[in-house]
Amino acid sequence: MKICYFAYGSNQNSQDWQQWCKTRGLVCPPPKPVGVAYLPDYELRFSHRSQTRGGGALNVVPSPGRIVEGTLMELDAETALAMDRKEGAPNCYEAKELCVFDDLGHQRLVRVYILKPERDLDFVDPTSEYLRIVEEGLESALLPDDELHRAAQGKPSEPFSDAFFFYGTLMRGGNRFTALQSCGIEATLLGQIPGRLVDCGSYPGFLAVANQDDDLVEGDFVRVANIEQALEAIDKLVGFEGYCPESLFIRRLVQVQIGTRLRWAWTYEYNLSVRADRVKIPSGCWRTFCGSKESFVETLVDEHLDYATPDTVFNGLKRVYWHGWGEVNLPTTRHELIKAVATGEIDERKLSQASGLWTAGSDTVLPLD
Repeated sequence: MKICYFAYGSNQNSQDWQQWCKTRGLVCPPPKPVGVAYLPDYELRFSHRSQTRGGGALNVVPSPGRIVEGTLMELDAETALAMDRKEGAPNCYEAKELCVFDDLGHQRLVRVYILKPERDLDFVDPTSEYLRIVEEGLESALLPDDELHRAAQGKPSEPFSDAFFFYGTLMRGGNRFTALQSCGIEATLLGQIPGRLVDCGSYPGFLAVANQDDDLVEGDFVRVANIEQALEAIDKLVGFEGYCPESLFIRRLVQVQIGTRLRWAWTYEYNLSVRADRVKIPSGCWRTFCGSKESFVETLVDEHLDYATPDTVFNGLKRVYWHGWGEVNLPTTRHELIKAVATGEIDERKLSQASGLWTAGSDTVLPLD
């Protein structure tokens, strides 16, 4: 039976594994890499004093809003026993079952080795040799080493994203959007992600698509100044209790399409079985489903026009669409602009560049709840 395992640190370096086995006279199949994966709400930390390494060794510790990038591997029974021995399990590191997301965004329950709490130190300086081994492992997996070097300096990890993607009652216009007001809203833009929406009654549920198809979900990309405060507030609001079956929604990372740009953001995937009466929302848009999209876009466009004057906006659109965009039929009237934004011909990011307003619609109240 194959065991799915999330590797970080020196265990991403195949040569280090082979050398460890050789010095102990072990002959067993090496771990088989099957792709990259992301461990959410954890960060790297040099909190283990390793006698073998002569300094600090890596551990992963809980840290909301952060992620650890690593390698998804398969272990057979023999290799799994050898990995236990290498990690000193269960006396030094413990093998735990945690949720990771693979490179397609699919949620998977895998084995992760975490240092036992009584052995966890604040910071232990790693040796240059150990850092080199970890760097080579990351390089072989085509993963960045920024967070490794932050951890090596005893610095906390940076949040992976400072933004959300909302597709239901947390969008601009909904009463629950006010939960973000104290978190420092810095930008609000229309966007979309692959997936589908289902009708759950008073709110929609987002479902990731198993295969890349034409289904898209429309919503709001929202960037905030205080992502830690925002995550705590929104997690509680939507019923995210961790990566477990009890959570109504699972927080995950998605790439949001904003015009021609892709931006990482946190969103919440519906975590309960979809009943037969919870049907797909064909448009993929909760505003359309609620009958409020037209009025929302009108309000949005009017805010931009009022903020910077119509001449400034229309001239600004000519400027931002001028270079490298080919022939674009730009609107010249309010009515044309509303239609262009509603259809996606003009994306809100370009509209914000033209007007200088990045938080339009943040005070709008519409029947989304």
